[in-house]
Amino acid sequence: RTAAFSRSIACSFQFLFGKLLRELGHKEQAMERLKAAVRLNPKAAEPYLLLGKMFLEDGDLESSELSFGQALAYGARTAEASLGLGSIALSRGEFDAAEDHLLDALDLDEQLDEARLMLGWTYFRDGRFEQAEVEFLQVAYGRHNEYHISAKFSLAQLYLERGNPEMVLDVLSRADQALFDVPEANRVKGDAEYLLGYNEEALESWSIALVKGLPETPELSLRRAVALSRVGQLELAEEVLSELELRHGADTALLELKASLRMANEDWQGAHDILLEAQRTDPNAAMIAFQLGWTAENLGLLDLSEQNYNKAVRLDPTLHEAYSGLGWLYYQRERYREALVLFEEALNLQPCNPEMLEQVAWVQLLLQDDLGALANLDLAVRLDPDAPLLRAYRACALIRLGEHDEARLEVQKALANPDDEMVEALGHYLNGLLFLEEGDDVQASVELERSLDSQELPPEVVQLTLQGPLKEKGRAAWTEARRRRGHNPEKEAGSGG
Repeated sequence: RTAAFSRSIACSFQFLFGKLLRELGHKEQAMERLKAAVRLNPKAAEPYLLLGKMFLEDGDLESSELSFGQALAYGARTAEASLGLGSIALSRGEFDAAEDHLLDALDLDEQLDEARLMLGWTYFRDGRFEQAEVEFLQVAYGRHNEYHISAKFSLAQLYLERGNPEMVLDVLSRADQALFDVPEANRVKGDAEYLLGYNEEALESWSIALVKGLPETPELSLRRAVALSRVGQLELAEEVLSELELRHGADTALLELKASLRMANEDWQGAHDILLEAQRTDPNAAMIAFQLGWTAENLGLLDLSEQNYNKAVRLDPTLHEAYSGLGWLYYQRERYREALVLFEEALNLQPCNPEMLEQVAWVQLLLQDDLGALANLDLAVRLDPDAPLLRAYRACALIRLGEHDEARLEVQKALANPDDEMVEALGHYLNGLLFLEEGDDVQASVELERSLDSQELPPEVVQLTLQGPLKEKGRAAWTEARRRRGHNPEKEAGSGG
């Protein structure tokens, strides 16, 4: 009995000495003392518990799991042992086991924020985002501040994963500035800013992250290149991609992005050549086939463009861009009914896309389906009320239907904020027609001449509007406006001029 008591005293001494050495940072010596304590008393729970923590810190999951198991076998249930076992299960991706251990830890100590935070990560990694959010929020805004920063960062990562960048920035705006000493926090902030279109801010956040030691992944390089291109720094974007290519080689995503930068510079041949290389890498990529169709179209290679658009449709029948591209090829050939079928197919795939509605409505106007066009334009305007071109097209339909007062309002909205020269030219032209209808020939002449300032007025507009009561008067006024501006007076309204 005396010997057993002596061993117990010696075990306690070795344990306390080991604990002190660990706190002083002498890990190896501490480990030896704890092992000595276990040898003196193999059924002492406390040395096993501390050994479990230390093995876990070293990444030795098997030894850690064994130690925590021994601690539970020889002592009372403890929150620390359950927390350790939960951490091990989480690191292995064993989410059900991790949940059981961590809930057990919280049952023993509901104030154990580390266990609650880890439980949140268990739910996060298991795809149970709502449950993860609940756990993170409890820690982030709870009474104990030890894990506030970690919990807010976890929330930010969760919201980013869920595609809610606004919430990411909201959480980070209320986090302690110490969080931004962590490179990953700046990366997450930059990713959220990028998704919201705040490209300059994203570039700044990523720059801070890289300075603080964040490794530059291929994904980050691609995003940086896109952001640089969006703020007009195309040369820097090219440099980022060139560095990425040197480090990791040229994969399909990189080649597509390089091609998009060439397209942004209207270097259609350069983009086309890069896309051909990308297609050799991934011959069954529908988007690459579509982009080859787009570059070929801009190079004037319409037959090649059609081949690539058709290939894109075969590879991915849901790729609305390819149907739209084919539609515009038929439109250029004045095969409007075939174009309409293709545009309608694109619209079926994207029923709430204002651009698809606009395309269908425009061809419907050319085919004199004014009511059908107006219905599609009404929906498009509800989806995008600030689009000047939609307002101008709607005015075309209303003029054809004799609704001149409403058409005037639409023209005013189009001209209030025209986003390109074509919209401005179209607005002045339609204004001219409306002044003709009101009998104000002088103002009509001024507006018709202004529509010729940029030479951007689509000739099809003249064809589709100078009909009915306005036909003869409008034709004469348009011809006179062209003569005044030095255009060929023989090219009368409706002749494509």
